[in-house]
Amino acid sequence: MAAHSHPTGRYRAYKKINGREHQFYFRTLEEAQAKQKELDSMARLKPKKVFADCGRLVGFRFYRHKRNGHVAMRVQVRIKGKDHRTEYVWRDSFEALWNKTIDLWSSLHGLHSTDLRDYREKIRDAKRIYLRDLAELESLELAGALD
Repeated sequence: MAAHSHPTGRYRAYKKINGREHQFYFRTLEEAQAKQKELDSMARLKPKKVFADCGRLVGFRFYRHKRNGHVAMRVQVRIKGKDHRTEYVWRDSFEALWNKTIDLWSSLHGLHSTDLRDYREKIRDAKRIYLRDLAELESLELAGALD
């Protein structure tokens, strides 16, 4: 896509790269064309493969069953366009299930050590969700105890 004039009177350089839109506005057409060349060259680069064929982490939740009160962990991974869900029910505390999850993490979806390093952000998000869920359940239990 070439740089073109915009209704605001400026010139726009635009490119969608790896699903993300990049657009810049310039006063002159030459600046916009130079930026457009740069964006086009960035789009031609092949992204380096980061993950193995283990899939993409879609969901990771801890929750308590309403009927039986057991704690459960659900992991959902998308592999080649299909969702695979794994669920573990635990009769002990959240901490025990979390430790079991960490032990099983590498065998859950065939993750290698390089994948685990690449999933660092996802694991950090999962811990944040776990702690939030734990705080919500504790507040519900405290509210139930006060009733």
